[in-house]
Amino acid sequence: MKNNFGKIFLIMVLFFIVPILKSADKKKNFFTNFGVGARAMVFKTSFVAMGGNYLAGQLNPAGIGFSRQVLFGVSHSRITFNRQVGFVSAVFPLSRNDKLGLFWKGFLINNIEARSGNTLQPDYLFNNVEQMIGLTYSRKIGGRFAVGFSANLLFQSLDQHYASGWGVDIGLLYAVSEKFSLGASLNDFREKLVWETGYTDHFEKVGSVGISYELTPGAIVAIGYRSKNSFSAATEVEISSPLRLRMGWQDQELALGLGFITQMKSIVFNVNYTVLNHQISNGLSHVFDLNISLKPHSNHRIKKAVVRVERLNIRSGPGVGYAVIAVAKKGQRFAALAERNGWVKIKINRRLVGWVHRKYVKITHTDPL
Repeated sequence: MKNNFGKIFLIMVLFFIVPILKSADKKKNFFTNFGVGARAMVFKTSFVAMGGNYLAGQLNPAGIGFSRQVLFGVSHSRITFNRQVGFVSAVFPLSRNDKLGLFWKGFLINNIEARSGNTLQPDYLFNNVEQMIGLTYSRKIGGRFAVGFSANLLFQSLDQHYASGWGVDIGLLYAVSEKFSLGASLNDFREKLVWETGYTDHFEKVGSVGISYELTPGAIVAIGYRSKNSFSAATEVEISSPLRLRMGWQDQELALGLGFITQMKSIVFNVNYTVLNHQISNGLSHVFDLNISLKPHSNHRIKKAVVRVERLNIRSGPGVGYAVIAVAKKGQRFAALAERNGWVKIKINRRLVGWVHRKYVKITHTDPL
């Protein structure tokens, strides 16, 4: 089954490349391709290989298929040349395999100078406002493969002129293993913008592929490629339980980021900040975001560790060198919290947790009552 998903992934990536080659005579829509989210602005193109986040609907629609949570997120970017980008998104699980996302993206440039001739003082100032509203759907297939698409409505106001249009994004995400994933997306498919004068802008399709690999728990590296020979590379390292450091590079832009995660019961708060240099102006751009994850009981499957031997020592840490703090009997069930180096962390009672060796327990998944 795993090999079949790999073949499907490669075939569909090739399917993406063909229409990209046919779009060379069209212009790029810079608004839809502006990055959003502090973490995504570090990983850039390689972020298409990461799922389960509130940004996926705008980057790789298949990514929301790997979320088992209700997700909410907001992002604000202050970019050089007096530009600002805002983003709001929500993801809702429809079932175990089907996810639905909604997002809004806005782009604003204030005080653009207009001149009728070569003069020092502008004749007048005007603004450019662009907005996108998207609906995303993703379906997970076989536990490791997801497909998704976004249908987007576009609006633009430039000086006293107005335009509207639509476009489609398509995405794939394949979790080869728990550590290794592949992603691909085709953005701005069939995208166009029609002005009130009747003039129509047709935009080129943008294809992206990415690879993500978890070197060790909390340490991720990723690389990506985007059409028109644009490469990216990034890494993320967890330096303590709530704090993460990030660094990424693409198109002569260096990005540095921080992430902070904290949890209150079933609610997870994730705050991120990224600063990056701009390749044209050499100025700095700043990106902030906040995303919240909720875990509805109806969609959260509980992982259990079932004891397979007559007597099993429960230790205070993941190794035989740790003290025995309890003894379990065959058939006893415990909530499995984490795994590390062949050991499983279990919840003994409300106040006590311990570790057991993986080969002496059977891991099962059950739906909560």
